[in-house]
Amino acid sequence: MLYALTALVFTLLPPTPARPAQAAGAPIAVEFLPHAQLDQRLRDLAAAHPGRARYESIGRSRADRDIGCLRLSEGEPRPGQPAIWLVANIEGPQVYSSAAALYAVESLLARADSDAPDSDAKVREFLSTTTLYVIPRAHPDAAEARFGSPLMEVRATGHGIDNDRDGRLGEDGPSDIDGDGIVAWMRVPDVEGGLMEDPRDARALVEAKPAQGESARFALVRESLDSDGDERTMEDPRFDAELNRNFPHSWREHEAAYGLFPTDEPEARALADFFLRHKDIGLVVVWGELDNVTDKPKTVAMDAPRVQRIPPEGWIETDAEILAELAKRRLDITGNKTKGRADHNGSLQSWVYNQGGVMALSVTLWDIPLDAKEQAESKAAPADPSKPAAAPADKAGEKKPEREPSEEAKRLAWLDAKGLAERYASWKPFEHPQLGPVEVGGWQPYARTEPPTADQATLAAKELEFLLTLGSAMARIDFVEVEAKELSKDLVELKAVLVNPHLLPVQCQAARRADSTRPARVRLVLPAGARALVGPPEVLVDDLTGMGGKTARRELRWLIQGAPAGALGLEADSDHAGDAQVRAKVIQ
Repeated sequence: MLYALTALVFTLLPPTPARPAQAAGAPIAVEFLPHAQLDQRLRDLAAAHPGRARYESIGRSRADRDIGCLRLSEGEPRPGQPAIWLVANIEGPQVYSSAAALYAVESLLARADSDAPDSDAKVREFLSTTTLYVIPRAHPDAAEARFGSPLMEVRATGHGIDNDRDGRLGEDGPSDIDGDGIVAWMRVPDVEGGLMEDPRDARALVEAKPAQGESARFALVRESLDSDGDERTMEDPRFDAELNRNFPHSWREHEAAYGLFPTDEPEARALADFFLRHKDIGLVVVWGELDNVTDKPKTVAMDAPRVQRIPPEGWIETDAEILAELAKRRLDITGNKTKGRADHNGSLQSWVYNQGGVMALSVTLWDIPLDAKEQAESKAAPADPSKPAAAPADKAGEKKPEREPSEEAKRLAWLDAKGLAERYASWKPFEHPQLGPVEVGGWQPYARTEPPTADQATLAAKELEFLLTLGSAMARIDFVEVEAKELSKDLVELKAVLVNPHLLPVQCQAARRADSTRPARVRLVLPAGARALVGPPEVLVDDLTGMGGKTARRELRWLIQGAPAGALGLEADSDHAGDAQVRAKVIQ
C-alpha cells in the first residue's frame, strides 16, 4: 500500500493545525507549525501583548525565511537588566524544541496577564526583573523538512561540495527509493561496512568486533540512489554545511559540515550578530541535540597552558561548578536525564562561552530512553536460517562472553514496552536499482527527537518552570553598608560594599580569560568643587563572582575633600547585571 507507512508515522507526530483562537484560561497546546505559521504566530503575540512582547526578525535564512525573535519583559527593560537568551531548533530535526519554545512564550504571556484566571505573580516578577529573548526556530530551512514530502530529517542546508570529486555536485543525496513517502535507512550487504545484527535484537545494528570472532555484514546509509554509478550512495548530497557547526570556536577547516568559513551560513551570522549587539545577555539556553547539563563537560584550570595562544578546550573549573549547580536544579525540577548526541565543535554554545564570555546551557529536551534494560535483555534475536550462524567459540565447549544490550536495542525495547514500535520500521528486502538486494527500514524520521504526544506538554511545562528559576540566578549588583564619616571639617571618609548575592558571576572565568565582557563600574557622585583624595572616581569591579564563588562582595573606600557627608552618592552600572544608585548614610 503506497504511502501506508507515511500515514502510520504521521499518527505519531502532532498535526500541523491552523492558528486556533485561544480561549481565556484554556490550556496552552504544544503545536508543530510550518515556519510561515510559526513566524506569524510570533508577530500576532507581539501585537496582542504590546506591553510585554516585541517581535524582531534578526535575519533571513538561505531560503529567505525570517528568523524571528520575541523579546519578553514587563515594559521596557531597565539599562543593564539581566537577559536570558533562549535558542531552539538550531539543528534541523529538533522541531519539538520549537514547539516547546512557542509553548513557553504563550504560557508566559498568558500567566502574566493579571486579568487571566491563571495569572501568576511569579511570572510577572520574572518579566519585571529579567528580559527573555526567545528564538523558537533558529534553523527554519532544515526544520521545514518536518512538514514536507517525502518525510525526512534534514540537518545541512548550506554550501555543498563535490565530496566524491567526480566533477558533479550533489548528485547522490537522500531519496525515497521505495516510494513509501519516507526517507529512512538502508542496510547494504557489505563485509567492510563494520556492522552486524545485535545478538540481543536483530533489528538493531552494532559494530562487529573481529577480535571476538564477529563478522561485519552491513553498511548503514540513508535511503538514496547511486546516480553517478560509482557503487556508492549518499556520498555527495546537495548540501553539506550544518548551522551549528558554523560558529568560530573549534571550527574545523576542510570538513564539509562546518561550511566554507565561520558564520558563512546566514543564520549563523544573524545569531552571532544578535548576541554581540545585546550586551544585556547574561545567560544563554539552547534547546537542541547538544548537552552539557546531564553529561558534565570537560573541565580545565584557569591557568592551564595555551597552545599557540589558544586556550585548552573545556569549561574552566570555577564556571563548571556553577554549571553543575544549575544542572542539579534543573534535574530536581524536570527529572530529565536525556543526554545529547554530538560534540560542541563549531557550535553556538561553544562560541558564546569561550569567546563571548557568557555561560551557555545546552539542553536536550528528549530522546528515546535507555531504561528498558530488562526488556532488551529478554529479547533475543530470532533465528533466521537464511543468515549465517554466529561465529563458533574459540575453544570447544567454551562460550563467548555475551554482549550487553546496545543502546539501540534498549531504545527498541522501550518502544515495544510503550506500544510505539512503529517508530522503527522492520527491515524489508528491496531490490535497489544500482546496488542490488538491500533492506530498507530502521529509525523513522523524528522518532528520536519528538516525545509521545501525551508527554509533550508536560515536558515543555517542566522546562519552562526551570527557565523561570534562572531569573533569580542571574548576576545583579547592589550597594550595602554605604557610610560617610566626617574626619575633619573638610574631609570625609566614604565606605561602601558592592555585592552580587546571586549564583551567576558578573563576569565568568571565561569572560575574564577572553576579556570579552565589561566589568561592573562604580562612580562617585560628588557635588561641585569636591574631589577624591584617595580612591579613583571610577572603579571597575571584575571579580564579583556571586554566591557561586568566594568574592560575592567588593569593599570600596574613598577620602573626599570639599563635600559634606550627606551630599555623597554612588552609582554602579553593568551590561547584564543591572545598575544601582545610593546616597551615603552619615555616621558620627
